[in-house]
Amino acid sequence: MGLREVKLERPHGPLPRPVSDFLQAARIRTDRFQYLHRDQPIHAFVACDYQQVFFALQYLKHSGQLPGRQFCEWGSGFGVVAGMAAMHDFLACGIEVEPLLVAESRSLLQEFKLDVEIAEGSFIADHITPPRLQQEGLTWVDLNSDAGYRQLDLEPIDFDLCFVYPWPGEDLFVRELFDRMAAPGALLLAYLGADEIACWQKVSS
Repeated sequence: MGLREVKLERPHGPLPRPVSDFLQAARIRTDRFQYLHRDQPIHAFVACDYQQVFFALQYLKHSGQLPGRQFCEWGSGFGVVAGMAAMHDFLACGIEVEPLLVAESRSLLQEFKLDVEIAEGSFIADHITPPRLQQEGLTWVDLNSDAGYRQLDLEPIDFDLCFVYPWPGEDLFVRELFDRMAAPGALLLAYLGADEIACWQKVSS
């Protein structure tokens, strides 16, 4: 793969009040959603450590490594990371395949007047042959739905920074996918669970 790992600084400190208010509202909405859908839960819909991601976005914004401000959250769920990216003045959007989550994310983002567009569909571009999944049983990885990029009037090569929270066993898959779709210079930020966050930059086509 033509990716290099990017070292992330790990700043600490309190979140700005608008961000903490946004995350509290997202937490309440997520808890309510999961309770209402407890009999038919959406597989792999799990919140990441948003505080860590907020500071990672902040670091990358000021690091001088990003070629631009176009941001996309892959598998955007409630659109929380896309919302935080907008708070950092990225041109933010998200792509989510589950219609119920698309509706919830649009409602949350509208409540906080965040200029984020959420597209319904797959984050795998239509013209891309996806990598082979490295682990059997990852049935929630949607390889068949139409891509959401057309709704955004954007292509994968237009994004300067993407974020993803891969399920265990998906991390190599999303890195290979990013390598196939992204433009040289673009970055992929990933929350890997258990207090682990990583970033890679595409360095060759």
